Amino acid sequence: MRHLMFIYVLIFILTQGDGFTEDLSLHERYLENVQRLARLEEGQKTIIEKFEAVDQRFEAVDQRFEAMNKQFEAMNKQFEAVDQRFDSLTREMNQRFEAVDQRFDSLIREMNQRFETLDKRIDLIANHVSNLDNHFLTILVAIIGLIAYIIWDRKTAFDGVYKKIEQLFQSHIE
Repeated sequence: MRHLMFIYVLIFILTQGDGFTEDLSLHERYLENVQRLARLEEGQKTIIEKFEAVDQRFEAVDQRFEAMNKQFEAMNKQFEAVDQRFDSLTREMNQRFEAVDQRFDSLIREMNQRFETLDKRIDLIANHVSNLDNHFLTILVAIIGLIAYIIWDRKTAFDGVYKKIEQLFQSHIE
């Protein structure tokens, strides 16, 4: 910094001209310039201090952001773990639902088979009942025919007896 002031004074002296009176004013100007430079230097120091304070704040903010990034990474890991849990639960639930669906399908097949066998049995029973109806009607017709035969037979058997009894009565009466 001293070298800079010295160069500044030299340039100032060379550009301002010559003379002793001018040297006094030069000296005053030099002092003014030195004071200005001192003030500038102080301003620079405060600016540098403020920039350093700002840099420290930015570093603190950077550290906070890094801490936040670490927290976000931890949260991402937790979310990934939760996603994996949900995926495994979803897979497990799908497997269970498929197992239940298979059970229902097998139960439905079993019930259909049972109903089919029951339908066959009912059809067989209906055929037996129909056959029994036919047999009953046949027996009924046979009974009615037998009764008709018995009546006819008795009538024809007694017709001869009646004729003989009539002849006997007529022969007795005559």
